[in-house]
Amino acid sequence: MEVDVLKDLGLTDGEIRVYLALLEIGTSTAGRIIEKSKISPSKIYDVLNRLIGKGLVSYIFEGKTKHFRAAPPKNILNYIERKENELRQHKDEFKKIIHLLEEKQKSGKK
Repeated sequence: MEVDVLKDLGLTDGEIRVYLALLEIGTSTAGRIIEKSKISPSKIYDVLNRLIGKGLVSYIFEGKTKHFRAAPPKNILNYIERKENELRQHKDEFKKIIHLLEEKQKSGKK
């Protein structure tokens, strides 16, 4: 499967492996995700929390056990749109200070 586009979007190898594993197995506990994705048990919750933050994974409690599930692949488009908005904001903020940086560069050449 071609996952380079997911890397280009900023997902780590671990995030990609966990997301793809969840797409395959459906709602699952961390243990099954570890088995399928081959992610270290010490890192699985960190990876899952990053994916939750990106809107690509959610969870529910069944009793006291957390069960995770992948968001529909179309949610990746929402993630891209959020990133585009963030980049636009950064661009606008940068435009406000670019003249200060250019002045700093000019004064350094003197």
